[in-house]
Amino acid sequence: MGFCLLSYLVLPLEKTRRHYLNTGLMVSIALVNVGFIVTLGAQPDQCYNPVTPNDMYTSAPCAWSGAFVIAGGLASVFWVFIRALSMHVQICWDVTPGRKFFYYAQAIGWLIPAALLAATIVVGGVSFRFGAAACHVNHHQSMATIWGWLLAIAGLTIILQIATVAYCLHVYLRNLWSGDDDDDDDEARSQISEDRAPTAASSHRTQAVSTNIP
Repeated sequence: MGFCLLSYLVLPLEKTRRHYLNTGLMVSIALVNVGFIVTLGAQPDQCYNPVTPNDMYTSAPCAWSGAFVIAGGLASVFWVFIRALSMHVQICWDVTPGRKFFYYAQAIGWLIPAALLAATIVVGGVSFRFGAAACHVNHHQSMATIWGWLLAIAGLTIILQIATVAYCLHVYLRNLWSGDDDDDDDEARSQISEDRAPTAASSHRTQAVSTNIP
């Protein structure tokens, strides 16, 4: 993840085709990785006593590890949703997301996960629950602070993906069943289909130019 982010920083746009949708998701996944690197480097004691695991109050590496894992996990799910939404509005509704979508994406992708992270840490906290690999959220009120939100956003993402795929299949089958008697009509339908369903690369380039945001 670090190598890819560094390439985005030092290489020109036409070489990396960087985009904030890619960068946001990549940073989120990197945060999850850091959560495991913390415990790998610190090698903290998993147990506070023979029957109690260490938690965020008794182990600083546990607190940092749990915070990175939760923050990265939440942000990853939200950024996958944003990417699915962007693809859906481009393909199904022929709308190219612009600057407003960029600002909404930043708020949804970072501010909401940050608020949920704070609520999770304050209400339930984290502890060594699945071995010494990383700390994880405790059970207390976890459904309200993290799991319910993850399930809801993941469900919306699945719905958007299914709707997008269904639309693509609908367009394909409609053109397939329309026959190929008239080449001119086929060419016109193909052109309409291309206009209605721009590729991800072209949409990203158009959006990057229109918003002036690499």
